[in-house]
Amino acid sequence: MEKKIKQANMYYYSAYAIAIFTIFAGYFLQIKNIALDEYSTSIISSIAFLYTLISIPVALWLYNKKVKIASGLENDDERVAIVLKWSKIRILLVALALVINILLYFTTPSVASKSFLFAAGIAALAMLFCKPKSIDFEPLEEPDEEQKEGENL
Repeated sequence: MEKKIKQANMYYYSAYAIAIFTIFAGYFLQIKNIALDEYSTSIISSIAFLYTLISIPVALWLYNKKVKIASGLENDDERVAIVLKWSKIRILLVALALVINILLYFTTPSVASKSFLFAAGIAALAMLFCKPKSIDFEPLEEPDEEQKEGENL
């Protein structure tokens, strides 16, 4: 199980490494004056903002739902595989929003680029909630008989 947690952490930190690489790539695109026109910027910005606003809550909600379902499984290997799969999907969805907004920040006119910077900041903050935790890979504990009786009173 520790190997799977390390694998999930590798995906998490790789997403940040890709974002940093995207910053350098965007900087070089800006130096070469590769920019989008105003019409393309308005369409792409709408799509990027919608993706960012939809993908972050959906990724976090889906992960939470699937981990709760998986925590009730008896088979440890199957549970860990499901948690790892959905951890990767959650990181991918949020990291994609981060990378798209970073690229658009460098390739749009200066007025619209501030919005992409804020959207990238939101995605970067959301990535903090995507860090894999070892507790997610463990099964849910059944409440003791004393706790069950206390709830019934």
